[in-house]
Amino acid sequence: SRPVLGGGGGAIPLLYSTFGSDRVDVRTIYKKMSAVAARYPAGIIHSHGYKPDILLSVPGFARQWIRVATCHAWYRETWRLRLWEYLDKRVLRGFDAVIPVSGQVESDLHASAVPAQRITRIDNGIDAPKRDPALGASIRAEFKLAANDKLVVQIGRLAKSKRNDLLVEALGFLSKFAATHVVFVGDGEERAAIAALAERQQLSHRIHFAGYRTDISAFLSAADALAISSDYEGLPIVLLEAMAAQCPIVSTRVGAIADVLTEGLSAWLVEPNDASRFAEALGQVLLSPEEALRRATQARIAFETRYSRRSMGEKYLQVYERTWLNRAFPI
Repeated sequence: SRPVLGGGGGAIPLLYSTFGSDRVDVRTIYKKMSAVAARYPAGIIHSHGYKPDILLSVPGFARQWIRVATCHAWYRETWRLRLWEYLDKRVLRGFDAVIPVSGQVESDLHASAVPAQRITRIDNGIDAPKRDPALGASIRAEFKLAANDKLVVQIGRLAKSKRNDLLVEALGFLSKFAATHVVFVGDGEERAAIAALAERQQLSHRIHFAGYRTDISAFLSAADALAISSDYEGLPIVLLEAMAAQCPIVSTRVGAIADVLTEGLSAWLVEPNDASRFAEALGQVLLSPEEALRRATQARIAFETRYSRRSMGEKYLQVYERTWLNRAFPI
């Protein structure tokens, strides 16, 4: 990436600083953002998520800064999250640029009266992880899987909207695949409920919890399939990671997923909240490794065409430069 943004008789350095995430409390995020804003008299501050969006809209805070927000998805399973969503969409009306990562998120922003001229859709892009048999073998050894055992992974927050329970129920339908295991990679408030459901279904010996992990490419290398059973999504990064790693994908048809993948060509896509159909799709992956490889190869081609990090970065730089010139700060 370029070290400066130019235009209008001056240039501004690109500062990369991480303020926090959903795992960090609001007060800590605010203190970090305040320290950076106090140090630099002008700049572009780019937020991801409702907490920093709302903090950046506190009266008098960082008004000299250009505010850019990327919107991934809103989760609505509790009244608190619905309140955060409402506030987020309100404050985004005042941002200089708002970037949805999918058509559904873009439609939500238009419906929330965010000015259309400030909305620029940019698809997520990542560096392409590669399938690594050695890493995959280490994961299978960690969870004590036999050579012939089948492995389905689900990667992400253990939250109601992710419908982890649907995958547990689907595994129950796969009685013919007694050697199929599921590993949940991630953590969240639904972990205890998932474990209890697995016990009721007498599946505890086939369901494993990896907790929060950073070695995602290792799990994708080990897996026979990635399962996404959510009720709603934007464009999940793990979906792109699986495409790049040529890991076969079974997903509900939600968010931008159907814009990225094609049923019958590059993935198995099923309607939400249908455990039997989800199980049927997983069964096809496990029974037909040649077909699974064919679709995974097509998914890799789609990734290379549309979702590289370089392409995404160039589009973000265009947004930065446009908003900088529109605001015309003195340097």
